[in-house]
Amino acid sequence: MQLKYSPATNGFYVPGVHDVPGDALDVTEEEHLALRNAQVAGMFILPGPDGRPMAVAPAGPTLEEIAAAKAREIRAGFDTALSGVLAGADATATGVAVGSALMAVTDPEGLEYLVERLTARRVALEQALLQGQTGKDIAEIHVSYPT
Repeated sequence: MQLKYSPATNGFYVPGVHDVPGDALDVTEEEHLALRNAQVAGMFILPGPDGRPMAVAPAGPTLEEIAAAKAREIRAGFDTALSGVLAGADATATGVAVGSALMAVTDPEGLEYLVERLTARRVALEQALLQGQTGKDIAEIHVSYPT
């Protein structure tokens, strides 16, 4: 079966079945099958520099998206570590606030010291995040808190 590919429409056509655009190029069945298999594997079919169809991997997340995800991970780790210090507190802003208030009544120096350590670690992680120049730099930031 003869196949044609149009870079203008990014579509495949069968002459005699479809109205074939004027810019359409011949494509072998083997090329078409390889492109369709690549598409099933998650790639996109796009016109290449010469107008011929080619399989292209989808773009990954942007640096901003990677940084935002790491910032959420840093904050969630901080909240979880703080709630662990405050026995029985939920890892939510309200749970941490209630736990902090209860601990402050019974051991104000201990709470202050622990919160300072956790906050210092969060600040260090946030500074590392700001200094990250690439997605790899950011992904390599290991989020951990002292226990």
